[in-house]
Amino acid sequence: MTKTFCPLPFNHLYINPDGGLKPCCRFKTSDYVDEKQLKDYDTLDDTLRSSVRLQDIRKSMLAGEEVSGCSACYKEENSGGSSMRTGEINTWGDYDDYVGKDPVVTNLEITFGNYCNLACRTCGSGLSTSWIKDEKILSKHYYDRGMAEQRHNVSKEWKPEEFLNVVKLKITGGEPMLHPDFLSFLDMIIASGVSDKMTVEIFTNSSFVPKNHLLERLNKFKRIGIWLSIDGTHDVQEYIRHNSKWDIVEQSAIRWLQYENDNPDNVQINFAPTISVYNIFNLKEMITWFLDLREKFSNKPEHFTNCSWNVTTFPSNIDIKNLLIKDELISKLTEFKETITGINLKSYKLLIEKVIDRLNVLPLGDEREIVAFTRFNKDLDKLRKQDFITTFPELYSQVQKIWDNVDGKLK
Repeated sequence: MTKTFCPLPFNHLYINPDGGLKPCCRFKTSDYVDEKQLKDYDTLDDTLRSSVRLQDIRKSMLAGEEVSGCSACYKEENSGGSSMRTGEINTWGDYDDYVGKDPVVTNLEITFGNYCNLACRTCGSGLSTSWIKDEKILSKHYYDRGMAEQRHNVSKEWKPEEFLNVVKLKITGGEPMLHPDFLSFLDMIIASGVSDKMTVEIFTNSSFVPKNHLLERLNKFKRIGIWLSIDGTHDVQEYIRHNSKWDIVEQSAIRWLQYENDNPDNVQINFAPTISVYNIFNLKEMITWFLDLREKFSNKPEHFTNCSWNVTTFPSNIDIKNLLIKDELISKLTEFKETITGINLKSYKLLIEKVIDRLNVLPLGDEREIVAFTRFNKDLDKLRKQDFITTFPELYSQVQKIWDNVDGKLK
């Protein structure tokens, strides 16, 4: 395996909510400025081939040179681990599979606008319109808030023939399945005549119970992976994913599991929590809830199910490495990890390992980040009429000395 090559600049596009382009979701944005947006190119393949920035990246990779925007993957590999780059090579091939060949989009990720009905604490207006109101107030006091002031949509006159070579499509949001253009987007791909050869992965916030008219369209694809973005149970979920209603979340998860029962050969329901300071003490409860739900409602709970490894590092004040007291938490998580034994659940075990590794990055934590966490959340609690202390008693006991003596910035 080569040390700098990645197949994604040769076969993949990552499309931002506003139609901006990157080689992949992890690529360091400050190191990538495309001269055009998606709407300025004729087709997906034309975008991949004509972008001057993507041409430069491919040239560097073929020359064996490191690309600065790929630093996240290089860093993981230098620490002795695997990375997204190595995983993509295992899936799509290495240097010899691409040298001398024209780039073709076979693998597409589209962030389907920033329309969203939730305002999650780990998100912002760049990916959720429901954040805009709060960020207009908070941006006067917090420099990292206030990214968007309106709804963003991917502006493109799609053509069915653009998807003839696409075999994998990943759709995120916002909440893509509630976007007013989502069903027509699926219809357009179905009209291409290749949906029965395409694997589609969709990330949903589970804030609604899917209707038959959506499920019937999804049945047109070769394989469907649904990723349930749920960050807690009961009041923890409702606090973190603001505007979420727990009873609907649970009904939604059950309906998706029933959909998997109806289509066992081509539908897979997965779990996609975002791990942060907010829910680190509820991780065991959250995973246990989902696996118990599968055991109860899935006809074949032994079937493989994936779990994403999203241990967030931004904004830095919600990074779990900053916690000041970790030994007991690490011990409990280590013990819980050993109870997950099924080969079909190996990614859930890997998530816990990733969490433990992240906790160990900064053994003594960072009090300054806990102060920043306190200020911001006191202010957001005021705006949203939420109660951190009641919702997170275990986390509060960890940060109590700071929480009780630090004020927010809003008057």
